[in-house]
Amino acid sequence: MPNRSFRHGSLYFTAVTDPLDNILEVQEFIYQYLTVLDKYFSHVTELDLVFNFEKATFILDEMLLGGYYQEISHKNVCKAICDQDEAQDESEPQSFLNLLEEMSLVSSSFYKKK
Repeated sequence: MPNRSFRHGSLYFTAVTDPLDNILEVQEFIYQYLTVLDKYFSHVTELDLVFNFEKATFILDEMLLGGYYQEISHKNVCKAICDQDEAQDESEPQSFLNLLEEMSLVSSSFYKKK
């Protein structure tokens, strides 16, 4: 299995491919992935990927399915990402104690000051 390495600014990407895979297709996919990352993070850097790893993998999952292109349109991928961000913003995080209270395992007087 040959390793293919690509560089974009300070970022390095390595793809492990079959010997018969088209290297230009792999390079095109990495370019498209970087384009979407650049649009989302406005000039992606290594720190963007380190501190937002789940977002970077979500973008990758939006583009690939079983190792093949699922979506190649930058607009559709960016729209899916924005929709997910809006859904996360709308839902309020529920604290563990509130969850226990809803399950009737703890009363609110247990942790609230009077």
